[in-house]
Amino acid sequence: MMDISLYLSVTVSAVVAIVYTVLGGLYSVAYTDVIQLMFMLFGLWLCVPFVLTSTYFNDIGESAVRGIYQEPWIGEIKLEDAGVWVDNLLLLAIGGICYQTFYQRVLSSASDAQAKFTCFAGAALCPILGLPSILIGAVAASTDWNQTSFGSPSPYEQGKAGLILPIALQYLCPFFISLVGMGALAAAVMSSVDSVLLSAASQISRNVYKNIIYKKASEKSIVLVMRGSIVLCGLVGALLATTTNSVVVFWLFSADLLYSIMTPQVICTLFLSRWVNHYGACCGFVLGLLLRGLVGEPMLGLPSVLPLPWDKTLDGGYREHVLPFRTAIVIITFATILLVSQLSKRVFSKEFWEKIVWKTQN
Repeated sequence: MMDISLYLSVTVSAVVAIVYTVLGGLYSVAYTDVIQLMFMLFGLWLCVPFVLTSTYFNDIGESAVRGIYQEPWIGEIKLEDAGVWVDNLLLLAIGGICYQTFYQRVLSSASDAQAKFTCFAGAALCPILGLPSILIGAVAASTDWNQTSFGSPSPYEQGKAGLILPIALQYLCPFFISLVGMGALAAAVMSSVDSVLLSAASQISRNVYKNIIYKKASEKSIVLVMRGSIVLCGLVGALLATTTNSVVVFWLFSADLLYSIMTPQVICTLFLSRWVNHYGACCGFVLGLLLRGLVGEPMLGLPSVLPLPWDKTLDGGYREHVLPFRTAIVIITFATILLVSQLSKRVFSKEFWEKIVWKTQN
């Protein structure tokens, strides 16, 4: 089950997602997401009892606080890492408001009440869908893998912690149950893939093609451009997915960029539109992108050029940033947008130049 070629699985998944997104658009994405959500909910919770009744693991309560086969799975928060935890917490809590797929679903709702209900229902479902993964991960951390067909060393020792959920399903569940669990994981991935494809294609066709390249474009040509963009984005995404063993790296980095660069833009657009303009938005975007690039990203092999206070040097010369740098970039970008917007309003105002001319003449 786990021996399927990476290239084959990525290719098949990409083709399926591209085809039904091109043919059905938002309707196919919405309806398939409902089916995938139900399958995720059913599939993951179906696997939990079988994992918890496995004979290969110790009590998860004991292994949470005492190292048995590895370090306690509950972990600890050190005071020196408080900045990192705060940064990641804010990224997860606030960064999600920048995803275009969120606005795609909210704006397509039939009413304000339905949009609000969708948001609250999504918030309630998150812990329900996340709890099975936590339980399965706790069992995996408490398992003597040498007794399973996986053998020794454990997945954690082999650097496969990012794949622990499918590994646990395969080796701690009966075959047919693990098939259902794998299907639930595939449904989780596919529900994100089609939404992202449609989101990216919509932005290319509307924001770029319609608003910048050809403002007189007809709806038919916009639809054609959107379908072509879906295919293009799907191919590029598939190629990127084959360059790593875990696409979670790209998801984390995209969430990082959205939080660091786009959060100030969204907040200013929604709540401070009277005090900002496109000059401030452009300057804030460029500065935020520059700062995030200079800070570096070890997951993608980008070196850290900009030293920060309290940095730790890791193997390979990478710096581990203790300072909540993402949140710092958000604050700096936010201040830049407001400052440049107000300065540009004064500089480009008629009254400002009239005063300059009057002072020059007198």
